[in-house]
Amino acid sequence: MGILFFPFTFINLSCFRVSYFCLLFSQAVQCSYIMAPKNNNPSKTVQARRNLKAMPTKPTKPSRTAVRASEIKAHVSPCPSVTRQAKRASARASKLKAPVSLDPSKTQQVKSADARRSRSKARVSSDPSIAQQVRKGSVSSSKRKAHISLPDPSRTQRRKLAVNKSSLLMLNKLYFFCTRRPKTCEELSVLVSMFGIYLSRKDAYTLRPKGWVSNTVILAAGTIMMEEEKATKGVVTRHIFSPYFMNKVINDSNLSNQDSYKPWCINDVALFVLQSRLGYDVSQCKLIFAPTLFDEHWSCYVFEPKSRTLYVLDSMGGKLPTHKKNLDDATKLRFEELLVLMNPSLTKKKSSITLVRVDVPLQQNNHDCGIYVLKYMETWDGSIKWQDKTMPQYSHEQILEFRRSFICRWVQHPKNEARDDILKKSGVWGKLS
Repeated sequence: MGILFFPFTFINLSCFRVSYFCLLFSQAVQCSYIMAPKNNNPSKTVQARRNLKAMPTKPTKPSRTAVRASEIKAHVSPCPSVTRQAKRASARASKLKAPVSLDPSKTQQVKSADARRSRSKARVSSDPSIAQQVRKGSVSSSKRKAHISLPDPSRTQRRKLAVNKSSLLMLNKLYFFCTRRPKTCEELSVLVSMFGIYLSRKDAYTLRPKGWVSNTVILAAGTIMMEEEKATKGVVTRHIFSPYFMNKVINDSNLSNQDSYKPWCINDVALFVLQSRLGYDVSQCKLIFAPTLFDEHWSCYVFEPKSRTLYVLDSMGGKLPTHKKNLDDATKLRFEELLVLMNPSLTKKKSSITLVRVDVPLQQNNHDCGIYVLKYMETWDGSIKWQDKTMPQYSHEQILEFRRSFICRWVQHPKNEARDDILKKSGVWGKLS
């Protein structure tokens, strides 16, 4: 019995083990079956995967951190043209920022440091709008710094205008002092004394507004002009006769009686043309001016020895009486005689002169003829420079300016012996620039 029980027990245990392993195997098979895909067809599986990839995916909005990171990454490689412009603007700003230094090495180091700083600033942004804003900011800052460091042109111009206005006030003060009506005891007091001429208060009074210019003023003006030309050029090319020369022509010609005409000899004109007295040959001058006062009106004759032409410059034009034309003919004859006296080799036939009446601008009143003659003596040379005329048309303001400039220039002349005394008495000493 005992023998029979042992084998039975052994068999029972073996069967239990077999059943246990069968159970484990069946559970493993079930698990593999559950985890395996339902469709075991490989072609259908591949097609499903392809369809899944082809389906459009919904875009997702990136976070702010991701956008900022992308911008920072995009800024790494800027646009070359924008960067180059930003470099130039920064370089200009760096030049203004550079400190003033006399040491070339230090200045070069500062420039290189500013250049490196400008390059680093230029790499910040590649966006054209941002770069343009940076460039505008750099330009505006450079303008502000230039405004601080450099002088303001408008301020300098205002300063010059202020100086000119102050000088103009001082000139007006000097002009009114010299041309005011002199007292009886002041008529002979000298305002201008140079080159052997003397201009008194009585003569300067004729340069006031609407004043009739005197003979002494014309004489002083001609002498000063010739001396200034001689000092600057070393030679006199524009000789100016004194008004007394034409007075002699008028008196010796006796215009009312042609039969009393007497030719000149050298002694009659030695005072005006003698080379030993003047220091130069009058016949070698380009132009010879002869200011003339006739019937209380100033005009001027200009003789050109080279072309043997006598020009008549008259600001009254054709409004002159007949006896003025007689004076033109008498002056022509006297200049022909003068030409023979200055050149004895010439005969009377070869010394004929052509008379030309010049079309010059006319005066607008009856008291500015003397100022026109002063301007003829100063600027006229026979060439056409003002449209179709040899002299410009002056306005009333310009005539007043000429009156002031002539007397103020003569009083301030460095050769004037009475200069310091007149400037101190007028109260403009050291105030004229």
